[in-house]
Amino acid sequence: MNAAFVEKMRARFGERFSIAENDGSSYLKFPAACAEFGDIDIYESIIEGLMYVGNFTHDHFDIDDDEDTDDLAELLEKLFADGVICWGSHKGSGGWFVKGNNAEKERAFLKNTDGNDRYVWSGLYKAKATQYGKLAVFIVMVTVIIWAVSLNICIKSTSVVFHPLALYAVVQMFV
Repeated sequence: MNAAFVEKMRARFGERFSIAENDGSSYLKFPAACAEFGDIDIYESIIEGLMYVGNFTHDHFDIDDDEDTDDLAELLEKLFADGVICWGSHKGSGGWFVKGNNAEKERAFLKNTDGNDRYVWSGLYKAKATQYGKLAVFIVMVTVIIWAVSLNICIKSTSVVFHPLALYAVVQMFV
């Protein structure tokens, strides 16, 4: 392994990783926090660095470029703080998303992960904020319906009219 790279990682992550061997090549191993996620393994080849992200995917980086290795270290810090959502498999497609970068892209990402479970470093990812958001929309919709029915009763109307956007919002809660 590139000694400067190992020292940079050691300065940032201390004893959190070990140097392991595979087929005569050494690599950095960050042991898994949970078995479902898997280890983080970082290899070096002649032309690049390669990081295997648990059981999900991999990424390439320039091991000799300080900016690239700084970006890698920042990504690892976010990952270890459960700030990176991963999905997929090394046997097929996979990927990750850094939480908080772009809310719209994050929602789209979470809806389109090919039915795979999503994980953070500590385990299965549960989108609590999304569930609370659906509950809030449901409460607002029930309040609007009660208000509409009450208003119709007050003006002695015999029908309740639902606005198409209200129906769309209710449908989106369950998509």
